[in-house]
Amino acid sequence: MAANKTMALSPPQPLSGQRVRRIPGLGQDPVTVGAAGPSGSGMAPAEGLERRKGREFGIATWNVRTMNAKGKLENIKREMQRNNINVLGLSEVRWLESEDRMSGGYRIMHSGGKEKQRGVAIMLDEELAKRVVDKELISDRLMMIKLETVPVHTVIIQVYMPTSTAEDEEVEKVYEQLEELLDKQKGRDNVLILGDWNAVVGEGKEGKEVGKFGLGVRNERGEKLIEFCERRKLIICNTWNKQPYRRRYTWKQPGGRARYQIDYILVKQRYRKSVCAKRKRVNVPRVCPVPTAIQITTW
Repeated sequence: MAANKTMALSPPQPLSGQRVRRIPGLGQDPVTVGAAGPSGSGMAPAEGLERRKGREFGIATWNVRTMNAKGKLENIKREMQRNNINVLGLSEVRWLESEDRMSGGYRIMHSGGKEKQRGVAIMLDEELAKRVVDKELISDRLMMIKLETVPVHTVIIQVYMPTSTAEDEEVEKVYEQLEELLDKQKGRDNVLILGDWNAVVGEGKEGKEVGKFGLGVRNERGEKLIEFCERRKLIICNTWNKQPYRRRYTWKQPGGRARYQIDYILVKQRYRKSVCAKRKRVNVPRVCPVPTAIQITTW
């Protein structure tokens, strides 16, 4: 789809990402299609339904700096369509309060506060918008949605961690909320945690959690993220697939040349063998960092 000529976009930037295969697929209940309801306990499609054939759904996370700029939402929609992104987690949207609405074929759920600061959101395309069976808006830094998939549900969590200037207590609070949220999920649920972690895990393999294709030198927040992954048996997808350095960064320092990898997608270790590289380029506004994407194949 051609970009609107009135929108000023930067030159193509790298989109670092992964592909996840053999992840649980969609189960569509004809009674609840088009409406979000409470999470069910079923681990299979509704009676009488057939499993769908394999299909890929793109998932990405992006710190957009703000969604209050004129034309920003429409630009995000274009990028989702152009890059085949079906689920997009957003950090720092800076919208007030919380809301769940449709906009031009996309469902937007966001969790904000009383000020135009921070804020997280998840955008779904029209098809996946019908598969939401549960959601929880924790704060302006954390939210969760659950999609009806088979043989297990898929849980998508969007997080926006405090910046390096924040007090440690503020970081600890978000991690505690995240741990509590994870404890509520069923053990077999397919959990993906997306977001801006404001942490650098660095270049070099670390146990089962971090691959050797990270970027930069690990910092204290990066150590904390790795410890969290160890406890929860998660891997940091971005670091496991060979990518040139120019494709690894997810944030560029304003006015400088420094580039950092601080946005990550975490998945359970049990799906590690199904992760492979997916290289793509994307046009993004100059004020925004680069999204990170994975794709899941359903059946």
